[in-house]
Amino acid sequence: MILFDDRSIPNEPDNLYIVPTKLAEAPNGGVAIARSYEVQLIDVANRKVVRDQPRDCPQKSKCVIRKSQTALAMSDPWMSG
Repeated sequence: MILFDDRSIPNEPDNLYIVPTKLAEAPNGGVAIARSYEVQLIDVANRKVVRDQPRDCPQKSKCVIRKSQTALAMSDPWMSG
């Protein structure tokens, strides 16, 4: 599990992040944060997250889900790549 505090990734300046829909096009990768979504279902077998607002979002090998001041890192299979 990864726990975030007030000085961690989600509180960095917005210009540090890539828009989530542009992440797949970024030549060097990057960090994208999708804010203000509610997770309805985590499908670990297919490595997908179903959100309350359906939108295309690139699939990546790692995912961190943050709620309030705490983030949960899915250890297997999401964070194992």
